[in-house]
Amino acid sequence: MSISAAAVEPTRDYRTPMIIIGLLFFIFGFVTWLNGPLIQFVELAFDLDIVNAFLVLMVFYLSYFFLALPASWILRRTGMKKGMALGLFVMAAGAVVFGEFVVRRWYPGALTGLFVIGAGLSLLQTAANPYISILGPIEGAAQRIAFMGICNKLAGILAPLVIGALVTILSSKPSFLGCTPRNARPWTICSEVFLFSTSNCAKAPRRARRAS
Repeated sequence: MSISAAAVEPTRDYRTPMIIIGLLFFIFGFVTWLNGPLIQFVELAFDLDIVNAFLVLMVFYLSYFFLALPASWILRRTGMKKGMALGLFVMAAGAVVFGEFVVRRWYPGALTGLFVIGAGLSLLQTAANPYISILGPIEGAAQRIAFMGICNKLAGILAPLVIGALVTILSSKPSFLGCTPRNARPWTICSEVFLFSTSNCAKAPRRARRAS
């Protein structure tokens, strides 16, 4: 009696990679939805008018415009797994740059940090969106994409609450307008989260199993 190869093939457990990619989609949503409340933050921190404060949105989305197509070229050379890790590393570098220039109270430098964060995010999204569709049997792709959308929107709910609480707490302190290094701590935490996620990307499988 012959036994087919499919019958003896061990079933891979994709729960851990799914959790990792879910965390990445949470980061997408959190960083993207953070830009709206961030306008109020930079308006207070840099003493800006509303027009200059809205440069936050313009700079962030310009990074998508300029880097979405180059991201596909990078991923062709690095692969999806290394590309996601690279995107997270770039976002961590951007968070550090943003925090540093908030401390120095130099708005163009802070905008540069936001542009770098957007560049890393465009690379990360270009890799993660197709990756989740091939992570496991093809017939479950729609469910996996729907789950990632839930992670993304959950972050969108939490981001305004977090940054709103942050601005409320810090604006009540005299040191807020002075932008002391203590105020830049949230952006240091962001960079640490991105770097932690970079290391976790190594746990994602190199190649997803195709449905038989």
